[in-house]
Amino acid sequence: MEAYALQSFISVYLLFELALLVFSGYIFLQTSNDVMKNTERAGFKCFIVAFQIYTILTCVQTLQEYGIIDVSVGLYKGLCFALLLIVIVNAFCYYNVFIQHFDMGLNRSYKAVALGALPLLATIILLTVSLFNGIVFDVDKNISFVRGKWYYLIHIMVCIYFISIIRRSFLRARALGTARAKREVLGILGLTAFLILWVIIDDVLKGTTVIPVVIFAVLLYLFINSQKENIYTDALTGMNNRRKAENYLGEEVKNTSEKEPVYLFMGDINGFKEINDKYGHYEGDCALMIFSDAVKKSATAYNGFAARYGGDEFVWAWRPIKNGDVDPEMVMSDIRHRVEAECKAQNKKYIISLSIGHVLCTDPKISAIQYLREADRKMYADKQGYYRTKK
Repeated sequence: MEAYALQSFISVYLLFELALLVFSGYIFLQTSNDVMKNTERAGFKCFIVAFQIYTILTCVQTLQEYGIIDVSVGLYKGLCFALLLIVIVNAFCYYNVFIQHFDMGLNRSYKAVALGALPLLATIILLTVSLFNGIVFDVDKNISFVRGKWYYLIHIMVCIYFISIIRRSFLRARALGTARAKREVLGILGLTAFLILWVIIDDVLKGTTVIPVVIFAVLLYLFINSQKENIYTDALTGMNNRRKAENYLGEEVKNTSEKEPVYLFMGDINGFKEINDKYGHYEGDCALMIFSDAVKKSATAYNGFAARYGGDEFVWAWRPIKNGDVDPEMVMSDIRHRVEAECKAQNKKYIISLSIGHVLCTDPKISAIQYLREADRKMYADKQGYYRTKK
């Protein structure tokens, strides 16, 4: 009866692990440019592969521990080496995906990834040395895993990644100061705490490991979250897109009044086509990023909302806390100054000029689309004035 129960348990366990491999493979195939940016997608796929390798290795270890298969001492030591190594690789992949996601794949993320590789390299060295002196792990004559006196250094290396993620989450939330950033931090904190908890539980439990299930849950969360963000996020700037802008403004405008108005701005780049034609589309993208950064910083200063509406057009809006606390002319001047200063700081061969229109929304009977059209009309009136001065 005991043999039958063990056989049933192992069969169910292997089927469950096989299901994890199949579903993770499906996520791998579904992860495309439409879901994630290039660098983030590459890191996420590496995370999936590392998870699949870990799952296969834990299955082999479980079969050995329950006497289903027999392996030599040397082979089992190699298996344990690979398992401990792939644990830190999974932690590094999680960290890498986080960095690429929140830094939007810009060059500054490469430095963070390079520094993040240090715990991984240190672990490889420790495990290699341990093969000869058992300082981290060893295998006895009964082919059982034995923890060395430095075994928990592996846990510390894993925790370094978790602590780095938590730290960068807080720094990002404080820098942006938006409700969205705070929600992202809470999600990452919850996810990381979930991982830490189950790493501790898994270390205490004997027999089959629960970590593959937990890692798969993290992969699934990251995949779903990326798909959700893709619906409402502009790929180039990382800002809200037109769909999000129209949904958000539609709700905000419904709650406007004379006492609780909403300021709505729309702006674009003068001569944007000329920048693309003269300097290339890469410079055109750089110009868009400079403009978007200025809009985001301005919106953040007033705890407002900003989005790329399409092409080189951006919209931003916020509710004044009290009457007179927002001067539209000052806001437009501030954004223009930020853009000009950034062009000079980057030694651009051009200075970006902006056309901006704004409208004060006070009537809930007027739709957000109508207000956007009015802001768009004023923006083009501003543009006509710009081109008149150019003649």
